[in-house]
Amino acid sequence: MCEEKIMDFTTIKLSSTTNLVLEDNTNYLLVLDDTNQKFNVNIDQQPGFNNVIMVVDLSSDSTLNLFHNVLQDSYCRFQFVNLSTGKNTYNLEVLLTQVGSNCDLNLIACSVNSSLEVNATLDNLVSHTTANMWMRGVSLNSSVSFKPTGSIKTNTTGCKNFQTSRILLLDDNQHAQVDPLLLIDHFDVEAGHGASISRVNEQELYYLQSRGISKPVAQQLLTIGFIKPGLDVLDDIIKDPLLDIIAQRFNLS
Repeated sequence: MCEEKIMDFTTIKLSSTTNLVLEDNTNYLLVLDDTNQKFNVNIDQQPGFNNVIMVVDLSSDSTLNLFHNVLQDSYCRFQFVNLSTGKNTYNLEVLLTQVGSNCDLNLIACSVNSSLEVNATLDNLVSHTTANMWMRGVSLNSSVSFKPTGSIKTNTTGCKNFQTSRILLLDDNQHAQVDPLLLIDHFDVEAGHGASISRVNEQELYYLQSRGISKPVAQQLLTIGFIKPGLDVLDDIIKDPLLDIIAQRFNLS
C-alpha cells in the first residue's frame, strides 16, 4: 500500500459531474479550478485494485461532493490539497463495503482569507476493513471547519478506524472548529481519534530564533513542518513544488 514514493499521475480536470472509472495500479490527479461550481464525483473501483487519487483544489466559492465504494481487497488513498479561495465546502463519503477493503484519506487545507468546511465520512460496513483519516489545516484570516465521521457497524470484526484532525492558527482574526465523531457498534475492533486547534508553538519559535533564524523564516519552517507529513508519500518532484506554493500562499517564503 503505497510503500514507494508516488510520482506518476493521470490528470483529470473535473466538471460538474465526473464518473471516474479507475484502472488498477493507476494514480489520478483531479484538478478543481472553476468558480461558483458544484463538483459531483463518483468513483468506481474494481475488487483487488490499488489506487491513489490526488485532488488539488484551486477553485473559488465551490462545493465538492465525492462518493466512493471500496470493494473486496482494494486499497484507495486520497490526497487532498486545498488551495481554494472564497467560501468552499467538501462533502466526502467513502464506504468500505467488502472484506479486505482499505482506505487512507489525507487532507491538507491552506486557507488564506477564505472559508472551508470539510464533512468527511469513512465507514467500515463489513469485517476486516481498515480506515484512516488524517486532516491538517493552516489558517490565516480564515474559517476552517473539520467534521470527520467514522463508523463501525454491528457484527463487524477485525475493523480499524482512526482519525487525526489538527488546525494551526497563524493570526487572531479567524474561526476554527474540529468535531470528530466515532460511532462504534462492535467490540472486537480498533478505533480512536485525536483533534487539536493551536497556534504556532512560541517555545519552538523562540528556539529557532535563538539559533539565528529570523522570525518569518522560523514561522515558515514550523508551518511547513506541520503540513509536510501529509505529502511525504509523494515523490520530491511533486512534493517540493507543492510546498513552495504553500509557503508563498502564506507569504512565508
